[in-house]
Amino acid sequence: MAEQPKPARRPTRPADLRAAGRRLWASVVADFDLGPDEIGALVEACRTADELADLRAALTGQPMTVLGSTGQTVANPLLAEVRRHRATLGQLLERLSLPAGDEDQGMTPAQKRAQRAAQQRWRDRQAVREAQQGRRRGSA
Repeated sequence: MAEQPKPARRPTRPADLRAAGRRLWASVVADFDLGPDEIGALVEACRTADELADLRAALTGQPMTVLGSTGQTVANPLLAEVRRHRATLGQLLERLSLPAGDEDQGMTPAQKRAQRAAQQRWRDRQAVREAQQGRRRGSA
């Protein structure tokens, strides 16, 4: 009789993950078997997701622009950090080589709502940037 393959052992979630990292961890390990390199990338992606959540919380209620060192209006430095963390998270998730499907395939209703909210935030920020650029052109 042929020997049955052993079921893949689920990796142990790192204890230092917080809410965003735990959600990402659970969503990936529930559906995919990862190799050692991929597990390392997932751990870092989860930690980055936690840091990104912290940055977004710090940005809540803060102005999008602040005064720079010479009194000029500049983008809030937290915006650049959020952008860098998003890029890093994207790169780490790419290293997982997860299969790509339809954009919202397999998403829970909560994930779909979160995606729509994120898209709306992006559109709102773009509108603010365009309005600011229009004011600059008008005053030049």
